[in-house]
Amino acid sequence: LAGGDYSLSILIGTIAVECFLGRLFLKLKGMVSYATTSSLPTPAQEEAWKDDFRTGGFFKHADFVSNATTGMAFDDFACTNPVATKIMAGLPDAPQLSPKAYFQNELFNRRNEIAHWGYVNSKQEEAQLCHSLADAILLILQEMDKTKHDAQSHANT
Repeated sequence: LAGGDYSLSILIGTIAVECFLGRLFLKLKGMVSYATTSSLPTPAQEEAWKDDFRTGGFFKHADFVSNATTGMAFDDFACTNPVATKIMAGLPDAPQLSPKAYFQNELFNRRNEIAHWGYVNSKQEEAQLCHSLADAILLILQEMDKTKHDAQSHANT
C-alpha cells in the first residue's frame, strides 16, 4: 500500500484473509472429524477439505467457521457480537448490506476484477478500503476463534 502498487495491495490483503480463513476452516474440519471419529484426519480427508475450500467461496466458508466456533452464521455473529459490531460500525456503508455481502462486494469482487479481468489501475482509496476490510475480516475471525476458546474454557471450569 505504501509503495503505490494499489492493485497488488488489494490482492495481498485478500490473500491474507483467504489464508487465515483457510487455516481456520481446516482446523475446524479436523476438530469436527476428531469429535466424531476420535481419530486424526487422514491425508486423504485433508486433501478433500482443501478441495472443498477451493470451491466454496467466502460466503460458505465464513458461515462454516462462524457456525463451528460460535454456533451462529457469520452475519448473525457480526451483527450481535459487541467486538464484531464495533468493527462493522467503523466501515463505510457497511450497515446497508449483510456483512458477508458487504465483504464480498467491496473486497472479493475488487480482487476478482484484478485477478480475473486484468484491472490493474486501482486507486489509493480503493486499496485503503480493501486493507481496512481485510483487517476487519481477520479481526472478526479472531473474535470467533476467541469466542470458541472462551466457551471451552468456561465449560472446563
